[in-house]
Amino acid sequence: METKVKRLPLPKQIKKRMLKKVQLRTEQKMAEKATQLTAIKSQINSQKQDLSKVDEQINRHSEELRDAHIDIEKYGALAMERKKEYAQLQKQLAAQQRSIDQLTEKERNLQLQNEKTIENNNSLNEQNKDLSEQNKTLNEQHRVLFDEIREKESKRDTVDKQIQALQTKETEYKKAISQTIQETGKVQAKFAAVHEQYQRDVTQYEGLKRILENNEKKIQIGNQHFTVKEAIDKRFEIKKDLDYAAQRESKVKAFFASESFKDYLRYRTEKEISKIDNMIGTDFEAYVVKLLTKLGYTQAIQTKKSGDFGLDVIAYNGSVKVGVQCKVYSNPVSNGAIQEAYSGSKHYHTDQNIVVTNSSFTNSAKVQAKDTGVKLCDRERLKKIIYNQFKNEMGAY
Repeated sequence: METKVKRLPLPKQIKKRMLKKVQLRTEQKMAEKATQLTAIKSQINSQKQDLSKVDEQINRHSEELRDAHIDIEKYGALAMERKKEYAQLQKQLAAQQRSIDQLTEKERNLQLQNEKTIENNNSLNEQNKDLSEQNKTLNEQHRVLFDEIREKESKRDTVDKQIQALQTKETEYKKAISQTIQETGKVQAKFAAVHEQYQRDVTQYEGLKRILENNEKKIQIGNQHFTVKEAIDKRFEIKKDLDYAAQRESKVKAFFASESFKDYLRYRTEKEISKIDNMIGTDFEAYVVKLLTKLGYTQAIQTKKSGDFGLDVIAYNGSVKVGVQCKVYSNPVSNGAIQEAYSGSKHYHTDQNIVVTNSSFTNSAKVQAKDTGVKLCDRERLKKIIYNQFKNEMGAY
């Protein structure tokens, strides 16, 4: 049989001691809660500072990109204006050159007439001295012709001075264009920095996505650790920043696809092909060697100046040995160049042969190339290669 234990009433002192203990424990818990609350407030302030820094970086990148676009538009317009002015100068120079050629031809004809007049005069003097009147008439004609020649020479001197003035102006425009190209390079450097920042942002965002797949892990953003729920709230801000960076990159891509940038490349290509037109044979060969090297060919070298057996350059495209015949012509290239390249291939044992020119090819040369397997690179094909090379050097998309 169980016995019930009677609980005796506690004395007042014991009750007071127990109440004190309860009160102390309560105060300790309140102090711990206050400490935790202070820590949480500190974390919130730190996160606000991190967000403020992110906003400052975004504003700074936005201003840099806006300045870069302004520079691109300004220098693109300047390049177009200078291109038009240079085209007008070239037309004026061509017109002056035609005038000089015409004056030179007239002078040559006058000199021939003068020589014939002197011969006729001598013949008449020997045959009949009584024809002195006719001789005087011929001398008068000679004097008139000589005066005309002097007048033509004076005009030619005037044209030469005009050509010198145009050449001076052309040099000034070349310097301005060179400065524009350098400034365009600075804009490209700014774009590269923005693009690099965008890639870093994308990498960070992809890492967050992988971490968010596991709901039990914590992630770190800056110096702070977040739970999955907090990170989900945070990722919308990160995605917004990434979308803004993607918009900036698309604007830069749009510039490289714009007609103003293409016009600039075409202008540089025309300048390069004009420089080639003024080269001699060996200089053009050296130019082709550099161009092949840029295109990825290896061991591109010039052959001997004499006894080259029909090929001016030997290069390797991977394991393929290529022989190149270089022709700087003002007229279409005939089938003789094709035959030289084909015969040179027998000596150098090449796998492939090309004839490169700043001009075009005659129909017979095209037929000969088709029969012998020699490839042709005419002016238009050469311009296209140079255009693409400039585009690649500027890092365009």
